[in-house]
Amino acid sequence: REPFGRQEVPTQLQEVKLHVIDE
Repeated sequence: REPFGRQEVPTQLQEVKLHVIDE
């Protein structure tokens, strides 16, 4: 079973991290 939630969390976290790095 692949926890789609686990893969979805990193995706949103990566977007936030990109925003932080951009700032």
